[in-house]
Amino acid sequence: LLPGFDKPQKVIYEIVDGYAMFEGDIILGKVDAQGNLIQSDLAAQGIVKDSGRWSGGIIPFVINANVTASGRTNILSAIAHWEEKTPINFVARTSQSDYVEFVRGSSAGACSSSVGRVGGRQEIRLTPSGDCSRGALIHEIGHAVGLYHEQSREDRDNHVTIMWANITSGREHNFNKHVSGASDVNTYDYGSIMHYGAFAFSKNGQPTIVTKPAGIPIGQRSGLSR
Repeated sequence: LLPGFDKPQKVIYEIVDGYAMFEGDIILGKVDAQGNLIQSDLAAQGIVKDSGRWSGGIIPFVINANVTASGRTNILSAIAHWEEKTPINFVARTSQSDYVEFVRGSSAGACSSSVGRVGGRQEIRLTPSGDCSRGALIHEIGHAVGLYHEQSREDRDNHVTIMWANITSGREHNFNKHVSGASDVNTYDYGSIMHYGAFAFSKNGQPTIVTKPAGIPIGQRSGLSR
């Protein structure tokens, strides 16, 4: 039962650095030696509707000491952007039990985050060098706030075509729709920072997502759209 959903969802995940990774950068929890979600982490994902929200729109956070100076600068810039553009506020964690911690990961994969408030300490994971860009961090904070990818919306097929033949083998599941129990908000937003790029997970240099009509830019990582 994924955060924000009121019905069970069947999902496929990859194992990256000991974590179950959904849609390329969404952390579902840690896995055991057999690749199964550890029960304590699995239970933490059983969040329904409003219980996955941050109380008062306030997110306590910590930046781990292993984050580089440049990584810290990008994190603080991304946080400032969210605070400037939205009612969400971030406060340095003191004793709050639920909080986000920015940490350097040990896998060369993408930056990643859980979706919404999962309870207790939850990570926004950077690359091993801590080189997540400001835009990538705005995107990952979006997941922590409670947003899924834009192209996972129920109405996405009215706005984009998924070019399944161009997707890297084994990554097709990243393009499935998993929103039958969640809510689409407002109209489809091609300019959302939560949208995949046109060539996401491409195996042949050809687009994996084509807009309707073709040619509309998608996948920007500059900042939050209106």
